[in-house]
Amino acid sequence: MMSLKNVILGLGLFLSSATYSYAGFGLETTRVVYNEKNNSESFVAFNSDANTNYLLQSWIEDINGKLTQDFVITPPLIKLVAQQKNTLQVIKNTTLPNDVESMYWINVKFVAPSSEDLENVLRYSMTNRIKLIYRPSSLNDNNIEKDINNLKWSVKNGNLVVNNDSPFFVNIGKISINNKEIKETPSYLSPRAETIITKPKENPNKIKLTYINDFGKDISVDFSL
Repeated sequence: MMSLKNVILGLGLFLSSATYSYAGFGLETTRVVYNEKNNSESFVAFNSDANTNYLLQSWIEDINGKLTQDFVITPPLIKLVAQQKNTLQVIKNTTLPNDVESMYWINVKFVAPSSEDLENVLRYSMTNRIKLIYRPSSLNDNNIEKDINNLKWSVKNGNLVVNNDSPFFVNIGKISINNKEIKETPSYLSPRAETIITKPKENPNKIKLTYINDFGKDISVDFSL
């Protein structure tokens, strides 16, 4: 018979792999846009649980998921008490390209205390992972919406591909081909790059891209081949 200890251990491993917020705790944003002109940017972690305090551990990864010191989060370790919020600061620690956006990942792990009645039980945890987009000042006069409307779609080697000539990352909500939503799509289009979307089952005459803007709003744009 499985012990209570093993059940809680399994629960901890399951929750630690999650990347979205639960109702009781999480982050108040889905992305942080870091403008070059600012010395830092901030985001808020919340805890609406009535009786649980959480330990927050935060770090930054590059676009490939490798730990980096290009940006740092302060404080990197903090106690988030019940029914409270805390603001965390993101500070740039390197020189980045000034003509194109750069993207990183913010990771915030929420660790809950184990029960005082049980010994040697792994604390359960859950990690929020959101995008950090660095935007150089040289791009302030660019029109992101216009650039997205100018995305170039084509079929190459049987694959639907899109060319993003702009200096911006395009965060994808969903993509539909001939009014049928694609189940698996990239989460973003890299700037000045070509991205393979999918191998369509039919000739893709009509394409609808729903992207997520800086404020977390879904905006749909229609394209045709």
